[in-house]
Amino acid sequence: MKKRILIGLALLLAAFSLSANPLHFGLEGTFGTSIGTGKGNWDWTESELGIQRTTPVNSGIALLLLADLGRFFQLESGAGYYWNKCTVQNGSDLWTYTQETLEIPLGLRLFFGDDRGFYIKGGTALILLTGSPSYINDGSQEDMFVSGPENTAHAGLQFGLGYQKQMKRGLWEIGAKYITFYSPTYYERSDGSLGDTRFHRMAMNLAFLY
Repeated sequence: MKKRILIGLALLLAAFSLSANPLHFGLEGTFGTSIGTGKGNWDWTESELGIQRTTPVNSGIALLLLADLGRFFQLESGAGYYWNKCTVQNGSDLWTYTQETLEIPLGLRLFFGDDRGFYIKGGTALILLTGSPSYINDGSQEDMFVSGPENTAHAGLQFGLGYQKQMKRGLWEIGAKYITFYSPTYYERSDGSLGDTRFHRMAMNLAFLY
């Protein structure tokens, strides 16, 4: 699996280098929040049970690659590492779900002016589950997860908007992005069952590129 991913990433970078006129690269910082869905001790979406979902702070950092495709379009890719956290509360029980990810996006941007400026974007992403996931009771410190999913590679969806500005040396941009994955993530739980739990991240991004 890892070999295939590395080969795919190498082909993607090669395609960027051949098609880009010009190619921009830089760093992007992410600051936002995530909301969780799925099965833990209960269904996160059953409002009649008094379930309350909160949105703790999440963060991440990424290498961003952009390829100009004419006056109004830009191809976006790169690779980023993110620390995702979601919480759910039922009465006095507060549980925190954490999952780190390595994400490789592939999206298309549409600009609304000749000089770039405002844009909208959409696309897909390869989401790799990394690190040691947990689903911990903040009171007893019980971890509901015994192990992470066998399948750590998942397909994701991303949508967003932003503003890009040309400088004398490179570009800067600010934007907002929503990303989620639609393939199930079955974690083995301490009661022997499997629970499909996942995050949906909403974040502000700030990037500087050359």
